[in-house]
Amino acid sequence: MPSFLAFGAAALAEIAGRFAFRAWLRLGRSAWWPLPGLARLALFAVLLTRAESAAAGRAYAACGGICVAAALLWLWAVEAVRPDRWDLLGAAVILGGAAIILFGPRPAWAAGQTCGRAAHPPWSRATLEGSSLRCVVSSRPSPPR
Repeated sequence: MPSFLAFGAAALAEIAGRFAFRAWLRLGRSAWWPLPGLARLALFAVLLTRAESAAAGRAYAACGGICVAAALLWLWAVEAVRPDRWDLLGAAVILGGAAIILFGPRPAWAAGQTCGRAAHPPWSRATLEGSSLRCVVSSRPSPPR
């Protein structure tokens, strides 16, 4: 599934799940409302794993930007409140940031390219020996004191 579709579907599932809890706790709806909300939040988590991203944190950050824009669509479509120019400007800035996160150039290790079985973190290094790539993975460096 393309990342944008996965993030969009995940965002709608997350907002619907959160709204179910809001309806119960703030709008006086039945105590049964959280049950479909929990199912939607679980769907959110599953859909987020369908996004094409080598790093979970990057997927969460990009989805967060799309969630903001989807929340404004929810505001308009479900709550019948039209977003103002500041809402739209904020969403444009956030979507720009999500696009940078999703489509920005990455070094090989950050893009999830591997040498061996797993992608390596920035504190490891890969060296060329002849025509093959040899991975050297060191332990994570200690923080400075």
